[in-house]
Amino acid sequence: MSVDGVLLMSDMPSNDTRMGTTTSNYAASRLIPAEKEEGSANSAGNGPLFENPFSIEDLQIFDDATMQRMLSSSGYGLTLEDLAWSLQGAPKPLVRRVRHDVPTRQRAHFQQELQRALQPGEVKAARQRVLDVLFWELTYWKTPDLYEELTEGEQLHPGIFQRLAPDIRGKIVLDAGAGSGRASFECLRKGAKLVYAVEPSPGLLHILEQKIGNQP
Repeated sequence: MSVDGVLLMSDMPSNDTRMGTTTSNYAASRLIPAEKEEGSANSAGNGPLFENPFSIEDLQIFDDATMQRMLSSSGYGLTLEDLAWSLQGAPKPLVRRVRHDVPTRQRAHFQQELQRALQPGEVKAARQRVLDVLFWELTYWKTPDLYEELTEGEQLHPGIFQRLAPDIRGKIVLDAGAGSGRASFECLRKGAKLVYAVEPSPGLLHILEQKIGNQP
C-alpha cells in the first residue's frame, strides 16, 4: 500500500497533566504506517455489567469549555437539579467551577438547588445519576485505556469506506476526533497519502502513537 504517513496532533493546552500525559499545543510527530493491514482486533464479548468506577470529584477532569458544552446541551440528559444535588458536600473548588460554567440564566436556580435540604441517600442517588449520564465522557477523558477496551470491538461499517475509497485514494485526509485511530488506519488501507489524526484527549493520542509504533 503506497502511503506517506500519519501526522498525529493534539489540541490540548501545553503541559496539560490532568491525565498524566504532557502534550504540546498542536505538537505533531510524523509516523510511517505499515505496508500491511493491521490485524483485526478481537471482538469484545458481552461480559458482566460493572459498577461505575467514577466519583463526583472526577468531574474536575473537564475543562471549562467541555463543562459548558455539556451543561448547555440537552443531548446528555443531565438535569440541573441532579447536578446541583450531586455537588452537595463536594470539594468547594469543583462546586465553584461548575457554578461558573452553568449558563447565566440558570445560575440562580442552580444555587437554589445546591442549597436544598437533602438526605444523604438523595445526594448519593443524584451522584449516581450524574456519573451514569457522563460515563462515556469521563471514560474518554480520564481513563482512555478503558475507553479503548470498551470500544475496540465496535467495527466500522465496511460500506462507509467502500463508498469513500475513490475520494480517499491518494489524498490528504483529516480525521478530526481520531480517538485511537480506527478511521485513520482505515483511510490508510484505502490508499490515503497522508492522514492528519487530530485528537484532544492526550491519553487516546498516546494509544494511537503506540499502535503506529507497533506496526511491523
